[in-house]
Amino acid sequence: MELIKNEKSRMHTFRKRKTNLLKKVSDFSILCGVDACVIIFGPNQNDQPAATAETWPSNPDEVRCIINRYKASDQPRKCYQGSDYFAAKKKKIDAEFAKLHRASSQI
Repeated sequence: MELIKNEKSRMHTFRKRKTNLLKKVSDFSILCGVDACVIIFGPNQNDQPAATAETWPSNPDEVRCIINRYKASDQPRKCYQGSDYFAAKKKKIDAEFAKLHRASSQI
């Protein structure tokens, strides 16, 4: 995956995907009966000095309440980066490879 070079196409894709993401989090919250919060910082645009943030839910008090509940929780927080995903994927593939290797050596 890589950055869309054409700015007009990139902005169109951003708006479309943002709309879909916000709909999905809304559906997730309603169907599963859970509180959810999304904060999206849009890309910098020529006429704006800094990226603007959009939240779901759109009510800032609800967002603050959810964030404060998250901060107050005793659950350990996990932060993942792209490299963590690929490391876990590699570990899973290596384990599967080792399993297949053991099975083939017993034949």
